[in-house]
Amino acid sequence: MEKARSEAAELTTVAGQRRKTLDEQAEQRRRQIEAEFTQEIAAKRKAALDAIAELEASQMTELDQRVTAATADADARINRSNQEAARLRDYRERIADQLRSATSLLNDAGSLLEPLPEERS
Repeated sequence: MEKARSEAAELTTVAGQRRKTLDEQAEQRRRQIEAEFTQEIAAKRKAALDAIAELEASQMTELDQRVTAATADADARINRSNQEAARLRDYRERIADQLRSATSLLNDAGSLLEPLPEERS
């Protein structure tokens, strides 16, 4: 009976040590899995942030190009408008000169159209 108790105690001790070893291995494996998970999440977060940064940079580049194109278009339109305005001012000045000349001619012609002394009775 003593032998059975001794064997039971030894089996209990071995089982306890085995349980402790398995618990330690399980804890170590849990920590390893947790560390890998943390690293994987960090890598995915970094990849997502990098993708967002790249998208923002791409959008800023596109925005800059659009602003540059719009500015160039606006400048071209302003230049065409200024040229057209200058052309219209030139026309107006030429017409004004022609009207002044016509007015002067009409004023001078007025005295020529008066009746001649012999026509005045």
